[in-house]
Amino acid sequence: MGDLNRVELEGVVVREPRVGQGKRTKYAFFTLENHRAEERRGLKIDVAAFGKLADVVEGSVAEGTRLKVIGSLRWRPRDGAGPGKLDVVADRIELIGPTKNDQELPF
Repeated sequence: MGDLNRVELEGVVVREPRVGQGKRTKYAFFTLENHRAEERRGLKIDVAAFGKLADVVEGSVAEGTRLKVIGSLRWRPRDGAGPGKLDVVADRIELIGPTKNDQELPF
């Protein structure tokens, strides 16, 4: 039986990604919004990418970039009061629209 913790999302990056270097690996965090044409605002999901995927995000992803993300759900408890947060850890990222450098990808 395969991995049951698997998600596939497609949407638009709503803010510039935040990229940094941790103790062991590079990371990138961004928010993806997924909505239908008739809706003004959609569901916003935080996405984390690590290692080589973080390099891809840093070099090619900007606010407004359309992406497909395949990954797994992760629960992050909050420090102090308040509920935790659910996000997605990316295993694969596909660039669907123009990249950070406004170059259309050949598909």
